[in-house]
Amino acid sequence: MSNVIPLRPDPLRNLYQLIDSIHDTNPSPETERITDEALALVQNMIEARDGDTTLPVA
Repeated sequence: MSNVIPLRPDPLRNLYQLIDSIHDTNPSPETERITDEALALVQNMIEARDGDTTLPVA
């Protein structure tokens, strides 16, 4: 597995990074739409939890 993503201790940020890695793999239009929606939802969850508008930097 050459594209290993180092995990952070924060599960929501881990989820964001996982979805973002799927989004970056040139997905089908349907998968891209789904990952766009998922990224927005996870971003909202992170912001609601701790008011942090910054997202994890790869």
